[in-house]
Amino acid sequence: MIHKFAEITGVTVEELKSRKRTPKIADARAMYYKLRREKSKWGLKRIGEDVNRKHSTVYIGIERMTGLIEVEDKAAVEMWEKVKDIEITD
Repeated sequence: MIHKFAEITGVTVEELKSRKRTPKIADARAMYYKLRREKSKWGLKRIGEDVNRKHSTVYIGIERMTGLIEVEDKAAVEMWEKVKDIEITD
């Protein structure tokens, strides 16, 4: 799933797992947390392990993306629309 997500968002798997915090990468990473949580029901710890982050970071990212989508932030909604139908294969 992470490879398909990377392909759609234009952020590489390596960037998602990196320490880079540019807005494009950080937003994509937070959206990945949200997608993974909703699609797989993985726990926060497992999602964090997938991208080298702590569970608390994953929680904050999910909350941030959910909030942005709820207030109809254009960039967040556009990204969510692109990725929300990715199927879980692992």
